Amino acid sequence: MLCLRKAGLKGFGRKGYWEHAKPSVLAASGDTRHVNWNDDFVEDTRRTMAACAIFLFFPIQQINDGGLGAAANAQSAALTSNGVPNDVLDNLNPLSIIVLIPIMNHGVYPLLRRLGIRFGPIARMTFGFFIASIGAVAYVIIQHYIYKTSPCGKYATDCDIGDGVSPLSLWLYAIPTAVTACSEVFINVTAFGLAYSRAPPNMKGFVMSLQLFMTAISTAISLATADALKDPNFVIAFAVPCGVGFGTAFLFYYLFRHLDNEDFFVHVDDIVVPGGRQSHSLDEEHSSSITSKEVKHEKL
Repeated sequence: MLCLRKAGLKGFGRKGYWEHAKPSVLAASGDTRHVNWNDDFVEDTRRTMAACAIFLFFPIQQINDGGLGAAANAQSAALTSNGVPNDVLDNLNPLSIIVLIPIMNHGVYPLLRRLGIRFGPIARMTFGFFIASIGAVAYVIIQHYIYKTSPCGKYATDCDIGDGVSPLSLWLYAIPTAVTACSEVFINVTAFGLAYSRAPPNMKGFVMSLQLFMTAISTAISLATADALKDPNFVIAFAVPCGVGFGTAFLFYYLFRHLDNEDFFVHVDDIVVPGGRQSHSLDEEHSSSITSKEVKHEKL
């Protein structure tokens, strides 16, 4: 509120906005009010807000991950299942994540570090956005061929001619399901680590609430487009988020690439919480140990 009063709405997000709340700046300007925080706390808050801005790109990734609304369910229902339930392949999403996370954490990432290749958090997330969009391309291709091979052509969802489904196998649906699930390993895991570790202890709940709000936005988009999600529009329903996803991947990296070169842990030794006392929680100690380990590793 102090920054808002001094800089106004027009100054929000602009360079120097958070400077107005720093005790050193207040003292220099002749403001003698007493505040229960220090300059480091203000800087950590600024960095937290900057890091949480990465969540603004989550809705498009979430749409590409599972398809827009019920489009993915309609696609699986139009394929030949040979007795396999449609929802079985949806289990490939968590299964792919469970398999890929230890491979990345214990295999790929250590190997990249040994090779001297920096694969920072923003680079990982950008890679994840590309993977989600590539998985969405598979949805587009499968839907295109469903329309080409279905007995009802571009009205395949409620087809009642013959067996009513395309001869294409339901197992093709496993490709986009597994590929888009892999994007979560690079995006969700990294984003939570980046934003959560940058947040002071009393703002960690804000990080989670903002991420949930982005999920609500993606759900709202799906609900708003529900009336358009019907034959023969399913190719477009998959293609538009796919194209937007590729575009936002480039925009995301352009806007946040500087975070790859920044130490994103808070000032754990000097955190001041309301009441003027220092806070040394387990989370802070864990962050400190991680930082020291990373520094030690870089020296090695």
